[in-house]
Amino acid sequence: MGGRAGGGASGGMGKGSRGGGNDFAREAMAKGHPLFERFRKEAYEKTMASIDKNIKDPQLRAEMKAAVEKMHKEMGGLPESGYEVKIVSSKEFVKLGGSGYEFGVHNGAGVFLNGRYYGRGYKSVEKLNKGQMEMGKMTTTNKPAMKSFVHEFGHGYYNGLSKEGKAQVAKVFSQFSSSKSTKGWGSYAKKSATEFYADAVAKSVLGGSDKWTKALGKIK
Repeated sequence: MGGRAGGGASGGMGKGSRGGGNDFAREAMAKGHPLFERFRKEAYEKTMASIDKNIKDPQLRAEMKAAVEKMHKEMGGLPESGYEVKIVSSKEFVKLGGSGYEFGVHNGAGVFLNGRYYGRGYKSVEKLNKGQMEMGKMTTTNKPAMKSFVHEFGHGYYNGLSKEGKAQVAKVFSQFSSSKSTKGWGSYAKKSATEFYADAVAKSVLGGSDKWTKALGKIK
């Protein structure tokens, strides 16, 4: 289960993807641009520093940093120009655009996690997410506790796709929606092309890749 998308970024799921928060940043984050490595590094450092500052549970913090490290290395950088990562109260979560029962929300500048769930610590989130996966509501990954966290980054990567790229995602989503070969995918991924894509990023980063993640990984 995820959140709402917002902001803009450049990227896809394959190597060579990149992020940028506005038109200038998007251009500067293009591989080959003189500022590419600088912006890529700044986005990474900003996100990591926010995790260190805001995430108190040591296991949550370590797993989040490991996931960000993997996205940074394998996906060519982070979406947008980096994120604030924070666990917020359910009341604040709703103000940020969440429903109160969602796990996370993405607004282009930050990834905010619902304290109703994440405030209880790593083991609680892991147990809850495993239960959601077993019920078929949440898409299965090898690291259940990190699924919603990486899913929100997935919205940023989706926002950075070209118009043509988003059209291709919609086409793959249409095929996915009518297919019987969707084992491991939760009902939330079937809500829309954007949620499908965000879940595909989570599967790619956390383990669980299949023909659908591979098809989406070719889209830029």
